[in-house]
Amino acid sequence: MKKILSLVILFILILSTYSCSKNRELNTTISDEELTEIKYMARIGGDQHIYDNLEDLVNRAEITIHCRLVNIREPVLLDGHKPEVFENADNLEFDKYGGPITSINTPYEFEIINIYYGNMKEEKIFTLYLPYGNINGFVLESDFPIFEIDEEYVLFMTKRNIIIETGERIESYTLVSPIQGWISLSYDITQKREQYRRFVLNDEIEKYIDSVEDSLARNTPIVTFDILYKDYNSIEDIMNKIKHYSARR
Repeated sequence: MKKILSLVILFILILSTYSCSKNRELNTTISDEELTEIKYMARIGGDQHIYDNLEDLVNRAEITIHCRLVNIREPVLLDGHKPEVFENADNLEFDKYGGPITSINTPYEFEIINIYYGNMKEEKIFTLYLPYGNINGFVLESDFPIFEIDEEYVLFMTKRNIIIETGERIESYTLVSPIQGWISLSYDITQKREQYRRFVLNDEIEKYIDSVEDSLARNTPIVTFDILYKDYNSIEDIMNKIKHYSARR
């Protein structure tokens, strides 16, 4: 009897450990503290097309911009939804995509430093809405990045029309790719290139590109950054190429 009881306890411990690890694997855009407050979580992907050279990425973007993050606002609901929709959770209907949860977005406010390509109506500050966040314990997860205050980035964006939290329809922006549609100017390129070299020693790069087309990029062992920037030695090299390709368009 004791043996059976021990096996049952062991099974429960293994199951709970597995469950915890799976939750942490999926969680990238919410904190550990927020995990304890979750009432419902949905997850969406994004454009998982893999760009294997910088010129193609630059040519895909309607806007290529050098900018600095100055503010992160609290998550909001787009598409005409109101936060009150979550007040009576028992009566909510969730489809496989999560219903109104998929309208949760986190607004990032960027200061414009230089526009390499494209036109924007804003002169100093623009807002980029990214699809993830936590509103009253209802959480949307995605592959889009978490940006940091005062960091400088180059963003590769396309335009889109959205209904913001005030109910107004505006022209806004999104990244051409959640993984490759941005670059931080504080990256250590040497470290990134070493990661790439270790990865391709086993000739895995083609398998990686193929697998990423059919699955979420986060479940593969290397960030696609390394595919684009493997031949560059510094951020300055990358910036010069971005300017060069943008000027040729």
